[in-house]
Amino acid sequence: MPFVAANPLGNLLRLFELGKAYPWQGDMLYWGEYVRAGSLPWHYIATWTVIVTPVYLLVLWLFSNLLWKEKLMQLLNVALWFNIVIYFAFQPNIYDGIRHLLFLLVIITVIASVTWVRLWQRGSKSIRLVLSVTLALYIVSVSLQYNKLHPYEYVYFNELVGGLPGAGRNFETDYWGTSYKEAALWLLANFESSYTTVGICGNKEAALYFSNSPLTAVWLPNCEGITDSGAQYIIAYGRNAEWDKVEGTVIHTVSRDTVPLSKVFLVDQE
Repeated sequence: MPFVAANPLGNLLRLFELGKAYPWQGDMLYWGEYVRAGSLPWHYIATWTVIVTPVYLLVLWLFSNLLWKEKLMQLLNVALWFNIVIYFAFQPNIYDGIRHLLFLLVIITVIASVTWVRLWQRGSKSIRLVLSVTLALYIVSVSLQYNKLHPYEYVYFNELVGGLPGAGRNFETDYWGTSYKEAALWLLANFESSYTTVGICGNKEAALYFSNSPLTAVWLPNCEGITDSGAQYIIAYGRNAEWDKVEGTVIHTVSRDTVPLSKVFLVDQE
């Protein structure tokens, strides 16, 4: 980054300060309750790491302890635990699951992959067969889940939390509102010509989907001010239970694996 290159030591520390002081302090769903960014429980990152990493990788990660004498494993674990220590030391303001620390999953995946290779190299024919068959089955399993979620693969959760159906009641899912595009396209194909305005809750950028269309999009922060906006339609998601604020009829739901990601409402007309 040019900013860091201009003053490597000073500006790198400044980035840590900016990350720690990032102002967003919204609420997030965590184990069925709302917690505030900046005041997260200590186990927040650990929990998210465990529930969004495929179980097969988690098991191999645990087996990596058998290889602790290898320099490669030592280096990878230093990289992993150094970043974890940095997180607890600086307490940066994070939110939306593990996305700010997603690189930790990369390190865990590399550790798991090296472990698989070492076990295969040193194992008997029966162990190699078990490793290969299990890996193949799990690749198929995760691929099938990704196929169900497409194009919202980032809402993947593993079996430990019951997949997306289990996580949908306890954790943030489509916190970016990427499902708004699908909702907008459905509305554009099915709206009544006498209605002209759609309110966008949550994802302000989703108004772009209505550019050069018969519908005018208005942004409704926190899904408030619906009556004053004059919107006849509303697109909302579950973050902060925004869709519960809409007094209207659900006319379409964007969902994956039975879990709703966003909803289209027809506002109750007085």
